[in-house]
Amino acid sequence: MGIQDREGRWLSTLGGRRYNDRSEILWQLNRDGFAADSLSTVMRSYFIEHEITHGSRRLYIECGTPHPIRLSFVPEDLTDLVVMRHTPMARAMEKIARRYISPDNELSQMLGVKDQEWFQY
Repeated sequence: MGIQDREGRWLSTLGGRRYNDRSEILWQLNRDGFAADSLSTVMRSYFIEHEITHGSRRLYIECGTPHPIRLSFVPEDLTDLVVMRHTPMARAMEKIARRYISPDNELSQMLGVKDQEWFQY
């Protein structure tokens, strides 16, 4: 979703996803030069209104938000859990993943940590 000016230039765009009654903002991009116009607040306000009309009951903002709208949200901790089997096939898949998954992907970064502590039960 996005906001355009009268000439059709994009001022702000926002991307996310909706699953059942939950919505998540994954990224937002604002046009440079409009810092005094609060494009982030306007864009997120439109997004919240849009998601409420589509039945969303919970909204998540990836990595939080620095402006005052954050006071309307309940902060939550998030923990990633990765389960890996210690089998020859799992080790082969790990090597393939390291080679083909983009280095800026969180899974790729996790697999690339040499001193990562893995627990085996």
